[in-house]
Amino acid sequence: MTDSRPQPRTATTPAEFVALMRRLRAWSGCSYRQLERRAEAVGDVLPRATLADALSRRDLPREDLLAAFVRACGADDDTVAEWVDARRRLAVAREKTTPPPGDTPAAPGGETRVVASDEMPAAPPPVSEVAGRKAPARRLVAGAAAATLLCLVGAWQFDRLSTGEAASPPSSPISATPAPSGLAAGASGPAPARRWVRVRPAADPSLCLTAGRARDVSYGPEVAVLGPCATAVPPRTFLTAVGDGLFRLQWDHPDPAKGVGCLTVIPAGPAAGMLEPWSDCTGARPNQRFRLEPTGGDGYRIRPASSGRCLAVNGDDGRLGAEAVERPCASTAGQTFLIEPE
Repeated sequence: MTDSRPQPRTATTPAEFVALMRRLRAWSGCSYRQLERRAEAVGDVLPRATLADALSRRDLPREDLLAAFVRACGADDDTVAEWVDARRRLAVAREKTTPPPGDTPAAPGGETRVVASDEMPAAPPPVSEVAGRKAPARRLVAGAAAATLLCLVGAWQFDRLSTGEAASPPSSPISATPAPSGLAAGASGPAPARRWVRVRPAADPSLCLTAGRARDVSYGPEVAVLGPCATAVPPRTFLTAVGDGLFRLQWDHPDPAKGVGCLTVIPAGPAAGMLEPWSDCTGARPNQRFRLEPTGGDGYRIRPASSGRCLAVNGDDGRLGAEAVERPCASTAGQTFLIEPE
């Protein structure tokens, strides 16, 4: 692990900011694969290919990706906030000013992306450090040391599994609600873990939950609707256990303007009771947490923690374009969903 101490506030351009991110990864001692696993362990989304691409660019990463990355490197909440604040400052400055010619020259023949690997070298350190920021640096030192230890342990466990050594026995379940079939946590590794899934209505399994528009009300943002499974991605859907028998349903969209969103029961207004992806997944909002109640076979009721009611297909008929909406629980096919690995 290097001795440099990346300070996000020293960055004056997006390119410098990304260079500091590369140094932070080197500081953590973690590979891309290990960072992805550490992010999954706390419910964050940090695909290693997406991270490698972000660190090979000269422009700012998505805010949610940045926060997940810094957290996975071992930083505490205050340090994560410092990185996010620095990114926002640069984003605002970029909107207000036009970069001078030659600030970000293209490579001959157009922009050339770096093909990143798990051993991408760190960028050179910045010219100077900002004085008077000893406390954040100490927090980062402690966090990085812990992250490095966990990354080394994680790599050792992965090698054991790869070479056929027996894994340790599974730990006790984190909740009384079983994970859907095929989605239970493995014998090793921390929980909760992210699981990519498809959510289909039992009334018509050829359809999948995806992004669309409310049909009969005036509501601009996207909501969760039924669409053909063949065209339901993007967004990809993933399930994250959050403890107490509850789960988050989240979408990951390749469009940076959308990014990762938690499916949230809309509390009021014309689309009240429908599901909208919110980018703010922090805290413990009960309308972003769901209990999965087995109904027999592969079926589940999806019950929002905010009300204890059940998600249903609007109209109860499973038609193309029908919204997922909160309703009083009933024994109908429109309230039963199949949840399976993607």
